[in-house]
Amino acid sequence: MSGDEIQTSGDTPPKSGAERYAAARTRSEAKNQAVRDELEPLAPGERPLAVTIASITAMLFAIGNLVSFLLTNDATGDDENRAVIQLALICAILFVASVGMWLVKYWAVIGFQTILGLQIIVYSLSLTRVDNAWVALLFVAIIALSGVLFWFLIRAMARIQMPEAPDIQSLKDQREAAEAAALQAVADHNARVKKPEQADNSDG
Repeated sequence: MSGDEIQTSGDTPPKSGAERYAAARTRSEAKNQAVRDELEPLAPGERPLAVTIASITAMLFAIGNLVSFLLTNDATGDDENRAVIQLALICAILFVASVGMWLVKYWAVIGFQTILGLQIIVYSLSLTRVDNAWVALLFVAIIALSGVLFWFLIRAMARIQMPEAPDIQSLKDQREAAEAAALQAVADHNARVKKPEQADNSDG
């Protein structure tokens, strides 16, 4: 192997695991930041449309469960007591989620998303035991609508998490400073690695 080949290989030392991890993390953070930059922070008193729809849906679920119980309940004794407790728990969760989303609370949105996710799983499993085509179509429609609402709530959650407008520029400046410091640290490390290799090549 010639000296020129040795010199060339020394100019591009292989990246360490830490450097590869830092580079991958930087690329991932750049993609995430690009997505965040496309979002607009909520204006004072603003409620995303998806959150409004979810709030109304949760309240309708609560009312629907209550009405369905009153019209179809035929349990007695201990069975009725258990059914009432279960109904009260479900309606309370849906009511709290509805009010929380109406007030644009992050915990309420993520809680209702959990309910939607469980509903999608339950109806998807139920499809395997349905014999009636119309019932199957109803289940598919419920799954599709729940999935669409779930998707739009993800973007709404990102906006709810965003800081107030005056803080956004400060956060961007801090991020840029941290990225610059990380890049400088990588450059300093590469420079320290190259110096001994170049010295060895010169001696050879």
